[in-house]
Amino acid sequence: MSSDQRTVSRLSSTLVPELARFQVELGAYVPDHLISGVTDELRDRPGFQLVAAAREDEGLAILAGAYTAGTRGVMLMQSSGFGLCLNAIASLLLPYQIPVPMIVGLRGGIGEFNVAQLAGGQSVAPVCASLGIPYAAPASFEILSAILPGMLKTCFSTGRPVCVGIQRSLAA
Repeated sequence: MSSDQRTVSRLSSTLVPELARFQVELGAYVPDHLISGVTDELRDRPGFQLVAAAREDEGLAILAGAYTAGTRGVMLMQSSGFGLCLNAIASLLLPYQIPVPMIVGLRGGIGEFNVAQLAGGQSVAPVCASLGIPYAAPASFEILSAILPGMLKTCFSTGRPVCVGIQRSLAA
């Protein structure tokens, strides 16, 4: 097993059990290599349904509908897609108190090679702050393990989305 595979496995083994502990049974995603290990594990998990969405706002709409029917979900996407779904967050999730944890593969940080990813990746934190969405981008697995239960508890107990940024160092 390569170090990349061990890192992805560690990311999955941190996220997936916590989602299960909070009875998250549905995931919507737009494919992204930073979180592909997580989506692969969720796809194979018994009792969990993973839905590929064409766009991130479509994924949030699917999860909103599922929530109204009693199913908790998670959205997995890349930071550029986070920018695409701002209207769905601000006009659907927030006013109707629909709790959706968003796991966002962050691009645009130190070492980014694609100039098109810079603005989208760097805007996730300030956009979350302006919308009042709890946000964290942990720099280590230890910090991710420490904050994830609290983020999910906040999400599902307050009816608000939360955002967890996955830095390249956790997914590389």
